[in-house]
Amino acid sequence: SETELMQVQEEVARRLYRLRLDIELTHEYQRLGAVMGKVYDADGATLIYNYFSEFGIAEPSEIDFDLDNANPAPGAVRKKCTQVVRNITRALGSLAVPTMQVIGLCGDAFWDDLTSHPEVRETYLNYEAAAALREGVAWSEFFYGGIRFVNYRGTDDNSKVAVGTDKCAFFPAGAPGVFKMAFAPAETFEWVNTPGREAYPMIVVD
Repeated sequence: SETELMQVQEEVARRLYRLRLDIELTHEYQRLGAVMGKVYDADGATLIYNYFSEFGIAEPSEIDFDLDNANPAPGAVRKKCTQVVRNITRALGSLAVPTMQVIGLCGDAFWDDLTSHPEVRETYLNYEAAAALREGVAWSEFFYGGIRFVNYRGTDDNSKVAVGTDKCAFFPAGAPGVFKMAFAPAETFEWVNTPGREAYPMIVVD
């Protein structure tokens, strides 16, 4: 405040909050790489892990949703959604539990074309959810064709941590053991032989 000095604990907490945001961005970059199947270094070009080769599976071919078709066939988008759900479910085998959900992380152009597609809009008409068509939909989500579509925000430059603007990355959420995060103990003697934590805040004496 204007009349009292800042306490040391408050300053430590303020700096720690900013550091945790940096760490969380790194985690988000790693998680997106796991969804996309490839993790690159911070330069965006050096490949660190190719999960397709690591796990010995073939990289699936892209599915064209044909959202720019001026005269789409009835139910064309829904059929593409069904194809995605079937492919993921069959690939998971016994891990495809009933509570699993398929999520699609959409780039901006894909999201705009999908939400403005006649087939998708018609499902909202004459229904109480039609009010959503009048609201802003940037970086929101909606459910269609058995998939929860999310307009992925990423970083402010829309390139370092992002999905291609006309792409959509699909992955299963809630499938047991499919995505895991592992943390190692801090590299000091006091944490030897203990379960790893997400972060280890330490004050370094000047």
